[in-house]
Amino acid sequence: ANNDLCEVSLMLSSDGGDSFDYVPNPDNLSGDIGENITPGVGKSIVWDADAEDIDFDDSQYVFRFVVEDGVYPPPENFVFVEGGTIYPASGHYTDGLTVGDFYIDKHELTQAEYEAVMGYNPSRFGSNLNHPVEEVTWFKAIEYCNRRSIQEGLLPCYSYLDYGSNPDHWPSGWNDYYENHINVSCDWNAVGYRLPSEAEWEYAARGGLQTHGYTYSGSNTIDEAAWYYYNSSSSTHQVGTKSPNELGIYDMSGNVREWCWDVDDGSYRASRGGCWYSDASYCTVSRLYYSDAAYYGLGHAGFRICRNQ
Repeated sequence: ANNDLCEVSLMLSSDGGDSFDYVPNPDNLSGDIGENITPGVGKSIVWDADAEDIDFDDSQYVFRFVVEDGVYPPPENFVFVEGGTIYPASGHYTDGLTVGDFYIDKHELTQAEYEAVMGYNPSRFGSNLNHPVEEVTWFKAIEYCNRRSIQEGLLPCYSYLDYGSNPDHWPSGWNDYYENHINVSCDWNAVGYRLPSEAEWEYAARGGLQTHGYTYSGSNTIDEAAWYYYNSSSSTHQVGTKSPNELGIYDMSGNVREWCWDVDDGSYRASRGGCWYSDASYCTVSRLYYSDAAYYGLGHAGFRICRNQ
């Protein structure tokens, strides 16, 4: 057998107990293993418990497995959100809103960040690379999260049916029909990028344990916190140009509406926050929307990403 070593991140696939998805660590490759292994590109393998090596592309390689229990610092523009319980005075969490620790991007995902991973910019207000990306469906937000995770050597959070976590392996048409959104599952223990849950989003928008109970994210005065109908000139704006909230997070009450993970009665996915064309009443931290996962890729629909601690 070939004794080249490749350090990989390993995750049990959703399609059975003998199948794994893995991402080679580009910093820990050794030996000449040719084109069979590409650093940072996720693949699927079938592990034979009786074999010492793994057969892959008609060659055998010895793998040194890495257990995903380490600390993976997020990008510097992420904010740590200490979990706990707050008691909002309005909305549907008035009996208590409880979440665990997590990291969240202080900004909505920009056009530049989306294009760097996906290879194109879908935005209606294109050529403004520091503006939030929009015209993004829930499906495309999920795909972005997994592709960026794979690029950075992190275990992706999302899988599609039994096709694994690499979007390159997902079937044609997976994101064409809104009914398909229930085929996406989330591994909440993975360290890759993901959309916030609806509870995480509201907790962060309210300022977490530092909340002052503002109507909008960071203020009771909407013009301080948000780009919305009466100040946006019918366009998105550069992220981070309004005042942040108590946690240092920007634009959670305006600019673009943001996708979350949650499902409503099996039909729609949640989105939160106001947008550049919203009236003030639609920009409060308690306002909740549900939208078609495949169709709702409009000029006011974007997202921000988070990571587990």
